[in-house]
Amino acid sequence: MSMRIMAVGVLATIAAFAGTERSHAQQYGVDYRQVGQWDVETVVDNGKFFGCRANTKTSTGIVGLLQYEKGNWVVTIPDMNFAPGTKLSGMLSVNRASIPVTMTASVAGKREAVKIDNSILDALRQGGRMVLEIGGKTFTWQMNDASAAMGTVQDCRTAAMKYGVPARPGGAPKPVAAPSSNPSGSITLKANCSKLYQTYATKAGPKVFVVSGDNNWCGWYSRSTLQQAMSDGLRLCNTDGRKACRIMESAPR
Repeated sequence: MSMRIMAVGVLATIAAFAGTERSHAQQYGVDYRQVGQWDVETVVDNGKFFGCRANTKTSTGIVGLLQYEKGNWVVTIPDMNFAPGTKLSGMLSVNRASIPVTMTASVAGKREAVKIDNSILDALRQGGRMVLEIGGKTFTWQMNDASAAMGTVQDCRTAAMKYGVPARPGGAPKPVAAPSSNPSGSITLKANCSKLYQTYATKAGPKVFVVSGDNNWCGWYSRSTLQQAMSDGLRLCNTDGRKACRIMESAPR
């Protein structure tokens, strides 16, 4: 059983998920990275980027921190076993920050979302406990590593906005072009990078080949997801003062 939740006058609803392949027919999540007790995923809806979310398992169900495509944040909370149609009001608190919450218990099978303001976001970055007092009940969730999880959610969103959404888990892979020393004819690799690219071309799985703007440096990165490989590849490429780093080629998941 789940509830439709309104916080600070805003109602937000998202579909329930369970595991890597989500239950909604047109919406699915793809694992991005694990941070402490949190599993961060990219959420895709009808083929378009919906947002990135960090999920953590608790004794009462899964709690999530979701940042939508446009940048706003919500907290998703587990079912709380109120009768459908029950009108409720209460407070959501993290440390010393709190916001009013009103809700009406609704249809089972969905996880709902509460829009949160900057005071709650700042408090979440400090960790500690998140407490919902509503309907005569008190629910408490430990938010350890929330700051790191939120930072990874932001990295996930940045990567999805820049490179697009990852493929649906279990979906058919896109064809990959045969390897060459000058991929796509885009640039001419120097000898050391050409040799490194030949190694990259033999590797299976999600991977990316990055080069610096002056073509004096290159590297390849293999990760569990293509999105993570792209994110890590560009971040490492930009270290040590390298400028204008770019992805020269990537292989789908």
